[in-house]
Amino acid sequence: MTRSTHAVSVLVLSGAALAPRLALAADAPAQERPAERRSGVVVGMSIGAGLFGASGYPDSALKTGDPAYYSSSGLMGGTSTELFVMGALADVLNFGLWVAGSGADNGTFHSRGTAGGFRVEAFPLYSVAPRLRDLGLHAKFGLGGMTLDAKDKVSPGAGGTQSFLGAGAFYELRLFSVLGGHTAIAPTIEYQSIFSTSAERHGGFAGARFAFYGGP
Repeated sequence: MTRSTHAVSVLVLSGAALAPRLALAADAPAQERPAERRSGVVVGMSIGAGLFGASGYPDSALKTGDPAYYSSSGLMGGTSTELFVMGALADVLNFGLWVAGSGADNGTFHSRGTAGGFRVEAFPLYSVAPRLRDLGLHAKFGLGGMTLDAKDKVSPGAGGTQSFLGAGAFYELRLFSVLGGHTAIAPTIEYQSIFSTSAERHGGFAGARFAFYGGP
């Protein structure tokens, strides 16, 4: 793992651990009130487009570290799609599971990534700044895998499965009530990283998050 990847890992894991605590501490009185904005099960998806980059070695202990087998994609344009199921534990906190897939390419390489794990969303300004009460921060962590394939079949490519880390922000806009709950849409931005001992893949993108809340 590179130093930059290690730094990203530390920052995202720290954020995932601290965000819920900060949000709950900032909104402690709200925990004693009925939910106003978020409650019940949360089901939804997010889609986005942006830039990705991947590099490394084939997923083989004999080839990892050998310069003859190293590949680097440069920038690639791509898309990402995610599905999630969470619970709205409070107006300031959602927590649950997610799975996602993404693809990216340029003139030379094509890359795919798949991942899944835990997702936490916090709304730390809910009680501090009413106009920003629907500004959310999210962190994702879990298991991820990636491939990097050369279109000319000459480069050895790269791949591996190990860890996924991601972080981002979104602003939730309530749409309409349905089935005893309500729907919401949010513009979102995200940075994500898939890394293993043999290869790593990074991406940043913007998109939209769609969600259904089972409660009012």
